[in-house]
Amino acid sequence: MPSNARPAPSDSAALFSALGKEIGGIVISQVAPSPRSTVMALIKEYLSALNQTDQTPGCESVEGYVAARCFAEGVRLSIAGGGKPDHAGLQKAFHSMTDYDVGGFRVNLRPKKYESVRAIDLVSITPDGKIVR
Repeated sequence: MPSNARPAPSDSAALFSALGKEIGGIVISQVAPSPRSTVMALIKEYLSALNQTDQTPGCESVEGYVAARCFAEGVRLSIAGGGKPDHAGLQKAFHSMTDYDVGGFRVNLRPKKYESVRAIDLVSITPDGKIVR
């Protein structure tokens, strides 16, 4: 997907509908990498999985993909540690994920630290709806 492509409808259709050309200059922050960041292993894996569906790439689904990968790793860790993937087992597993690498995107789930990622991505939108990095 080119870097100047319109965002997926699930990402901003309501924003485009509500603002029209007034959308120009709006800056959006994203906690997950852009689906346009195709050099990142995470996005390559995400797009490969998405290509098996009829879904359109979008920022929200990247965030969901990261969450699903983290959850799956938590289940794996809780079982590998001899526990069960119940509340206590998953909590222990998640708390051990202090620098989990999801395809080049780092997630920190340590206890009592409610900042799971270290960076955000900022994009602005032109009046014709194109994304500018």
